[in-house]
Amino acid sequence: MVRLLLTDFSSLYSVLLIMSTQYIGSCSASSKQCAEVRTAYVNMGFSSMDVPTHSLALQSSDLQICPPGLSCCSRDMELQLFEHSEKVYQQLFTNATEKYKEELVTATTELHGFFTRQLAKVQKDTDEMFTTAYNVKYTQNKHVFDQFFNSLSSFYEGEDMDISDVVHQFFKKVFVTVFSMQHQNYQFSDQFLACAANMMDKIKPFGNTPELLQKSLKQALEASRTFIQGLAVARNVVAAAQKVPPTVPCVKAYMKMTFCSHCQGLPMLKPCTDYSINVIKGCLAYHSELNQHWQKFIDTMDALAQKVAGDGSYNLEAVLKPMKDQISTAIMGYQNNSNETFMRVIDTETGCGIPPSVSQRKKREIYTGVVYGQPTRKRGELQLTNLVESIKGVLREVKHLWTHTPLAGTMCAAISAPTGTRCWNGEGDARYSKGLVADGLHANGFNPEVEVDSSRPNPQITTQINQMKSMTGMISNATTGVGSVSWIDLQVPLPSVSTSLASTEWKPEKLNSRSYSRLPGYARQTYLNILSGGSGSGHSSWLYDDEDMSSSGTHPRVPLIPTRGKQEGSGSGDGYRNMNINTHNEQEILLSKPKPEETQANIHPTLQIFIQL
Repeated sequence: MVRLLLTDFSSLYSVLLIMSTQYIGSCSASSKQCAEVRTAYVNMGFSSMDVPTHSLALQSSDLQICPPGLSCCSRDMELQLFEHSEKVYQQLFTNATEKYKEELVTATTELHGFFTRQLAKVQKDTDEMFTTAYNVKYTQNKHVFDQFFNSLSSFYEGEDMDISDVVHQFFKKVFVTVFSMQHQNYQFSDQFLACAANMMDKIKPFGNTPELLQKSLKQALEASRTFIQGLAVARNVVAAAQKVPPTVPCVKAYMKMTFCSHCQGLPMLKPCTDYSINVIKGCLAYHSELNQHWQKFIDTMDALAQKVAGDGSYNLEAVLKPMKDQISTAIMGYQNNSNETFMRVIDTETGCGIPPSVSQRKKREIYTGVVYGQPTRKRGELQLTNLVESIKGVLREVKHLWTHTPLAGTMCAAISAPTGTRCWNGEGDARYSKGLVADGLHANGFNPEVEVDSSRPNPQITTQINQMKSMTGMISNATTGVGSVSWIDLQVPLPSVSTSLASTEWKPEKLNSRSYSRLPGYARQTYLNILSGGSGSGHSSWLYDDEDMSSSGTHPRVPLIPTRGKQEGSGSGDGYRNMNINTHNEQEILLSKPKPEETQANIHPTLQIFIQL
C-alpha cells in the first residue's frame, strides 16, 4: 500500500513538474512576444505613450473584436487599431485598383488630345489651302469656315446639335458665297441669297458631297466623343469606387484578420489565404454589384473601339484627312457647272427670279480658283488605329476588375501568408477550416467573417451602376449609327455656337430693262420662254393688265409673268402676277414686292456676310 502511494505520488509529482515547466516557459514566451508587439505597435505610427508598458500578456475581458483571454492589447489599443485598420484597408483597396484607374486616365487623356489635334489640324490645313487657292476671296469669307470647324469641335466637346444640319448650313453658306463671286455683275439682295440657299437641296450644286460628309462626320464625331466619354465614365467608376468607405463590419473583420494576431503575441504571423479571401470578399460585397454592368459596359466599349479604329466612316482621322479636298473638289465641280446652276436659280417660275444687274463700273473679276484632286490614303497612315488598339488592351485588362476572385486575390496577396506556411485563422496559429464564400452581394449575406446586409445596396455604387447603364445605351447607339447620341454632362465647360440660317422664300422686287439687256444669251432665252408661256406652266394664252396706263394713253399691252401659284392676297388663282411697263426715261418691269415687315422678319443677320464681296 505504501509502495502504491509512493508510486502514485511520484507520478503526480512528474505531472506537476511538467506543467510547472510549461507554465514557466509560457510566461517567458509571453514576456518576449508582448515586447515585440510593443515594437510593432510603435512602428505603425502610434505614440509610445499609448503603448502598454507591461511585458506579459494580461487577462483582457473587455476586448470586443479580438479573442478574449490572455492578450497583449488593452481595450484602448483595440480602439486605436480599429481606426488604423480602416485606413490600411482603404489604402490596400486603392493600391489594388489604382493601376487600372491610371491606365484609363492615360487612355482618356491621350485619345482626347489626339481627336482635338485632328480637328485643329483639318481646320488649319483647310485654311492654308483655301488661302492659297482663293486668296482674298477666301479670307473675306473665312468666318464661314471658322464657324463650321468651331461647330465640329463644339459638338465633339459635348454641345448637342444636329451635326447633319451643321454640314448642310455650311454648304448653303458656301454656295451663296461662291454664287455671289461667280456672278458679280448682278446685285443680290439678302432675300435672293436666302432663296438661292434654299434651292441647294434641289439643284445640288456640290453633287452628293454634302450628304456624304453629313453621314460620315455624324458617325465619326458621335463615335469619337462617345468613346472618349465612355473612357471617362470607366475612369470615374473606378475613382468613385475607391472613395466608397468600408462598412463597420468590414473594418472589424479586417482588423481581426490583420492585427488581432498582434494581441495574441504573434505580430509576425500573417492571415491564412482562404481566411483573407473571405474577409476581402465581404468587404467588397457591394462593389461586386458593379461587375455585371461593368462587363457589359466594357464589351460595348470594345465593339465601339472596333469601329473607331477601323478605316470607315467611324474613324474620325480617316474622315477628316480628305475633307478639305472634298470641299474644294465640290466647289470646283459647282464652278464648272455654274451657268446651268445660275439659270435654275433665276428661273422665274421654279427659281428665285432674275436679280438686277450692277453698272459696268462695279463689275469685278470673277476668280475661278484652283482645282485640287482627291488625296490618296493608305491604311497604315492612320495613327488612330494603333492608339485605339492599345486602349483595347486596357479594356481587356479591366474587364474583370470587379470580379471578386481576381480583385480579392490581388488584395490578399499583399497580406496573406504563403501557402503551406503557418498562418493566423482569426483565433490562433492554426489552419483555416471554413469554406470560401461565393462571389456576389447575395452570396456574401452568408459570409462567415463579415456581416453583410444584402438587402440594402450601397447608394454610391448604385449611382455608378446607373451611369454605366446610360453610357452603355449611348455606346450601343454610336456603334450602330442609329439615331442621335446625347451627351452626359461631365462638368466640362462648353462654348455656345449658333449656325442657323433663315429659310426665307424670296420674291424679286424689280428688274429693269438694262439688267435684262445684260443677261447672257441663254438667260435671255429662258426669260423670253417664260414670257411666252413656254415655261411648262400650262398657260398658252397671253393675259393683259389695263389698269396702269401711262399719261399718254399709249401703254402697250404686255403679258403677265407666270408664277408658281396663287399670290397671297391677290384674290386670283390663275398663277400669274401683274407686270407693268413704266414709260419714263428708263423702262422697269415691276414685280410684286414683299411687305417690308416680312422681309425684315425672315432675313437672318448672318446673310449679310454674303453680299459684302
